Amino acid sequence: MKITLHKKIAAYFGCKFTRINENIHQNQNLQTIKLIKQHKIDLILDVGANFGQFGTDMRNAGYLGQIISFEPVNKCYQRLSSIADNKWQIENFALGDKNSKEEINISNKTVYSSILDVNEIGKSNFSNSIKVVGKQNILVKKLDDIINELVNNLNKRRVFLKLD
Repeated sequence: MKITLHKKIAAYFGCKFTRINENIHQNQNLQTIKLIKQHKIDLILDVGANFGQFGTDMRNAGYLGQIISFEPVNKCYQRLSSIADNKWQIENFALGDKNSKEEINISNKTVYSSILDVNEIGKSNFSNSIKVVGKQNILVKKLDDIINELVNNLNKRRVFLKLD
């Protein structure tokens, strides 16, 4: 077995390189669900839920607790609402640092939709992947202002906050 210089350097610092494979997404989900179980999480706040990929992954990995997803893009919100179960609440607004009305740029790949314009780094790294195909007026709310309306006994809950 050939040990290359980069592997020796990594080993010196207590690290190792591993090849990324097709199971990385599944491995990340398993690590997340392990963390959720270890800390007895009973509420996931899924900010920027898109079509519900994260919530679905958590359900598929065995999480049975409450999920509250926040998704401002109507197309995504509607699709997400159609897959949610009775312990999965969907809210059709964004979270931010102030309560406001904003205009969101809707991308052809909805995961890239944002209130912000695509910057030069985004343009150079994703060139044709990020194209604004529409705009939508949305509500932005502060989590501090709405959390007690959404969650009973918050001070007794174990919360996992996922942000995109």
